[in-house]
Amino acid sequence: RRQRQMCIRDSPKAEPRNRALLLELDIIALLLSLPQERLLEWVRYVADHVWPPEGSLLAEFLELAQKEPRKDYLRQVLSRKEAGGILFERLMMAPEVEEARLPEVVEKALARLREAYYLERRSKLKELLQQSPSLELLREIQELDQAIEAERRIYRGL
Repeated sequence: RRQRQMCIRDSPKAEPRNRALLLELDIIALLLSLPQERLLEWVRYVADHVWPPEGSLLAEFLELAQKEPRKDYLRQVLSRKEAGGILFERLMMAPEVEEARLPEVVEKALARLREAYYLERRSKLKELLQQSPSLELLREIQELDQAIEAERRIYRGL
């Protein structure tokens, strides 16, 4: 029993980057579950409302989807990615969203993702702050805290 308790205590916390990736995959799955004729419109909306880091799966997807907005093609390309298996799990689990609720569902998903990006940035800044404290870093962390809280209000309040 003692060994089991140690395993639970010592289990690693969810890495912020993994959380962001899962949220990116949820958004991609949501977009790929839309009717083909609505895909490009919503891809553009997402691209205008979230700023994925360069090299992220979502950044790559949004760029590709704006050039070639065909769901079959996008699924094929994504299936070759490392996270392709997880994406297809997310696609299978993605609930059908009524057209009327789509803006609300997308906004909440984007707010959660922006929050995850801010939390990643905040974590990096806190490490920098410990290495070389400065008022500028402290201010940036406080601004991120405010942005994080604003995103939480969006997804809790919608």
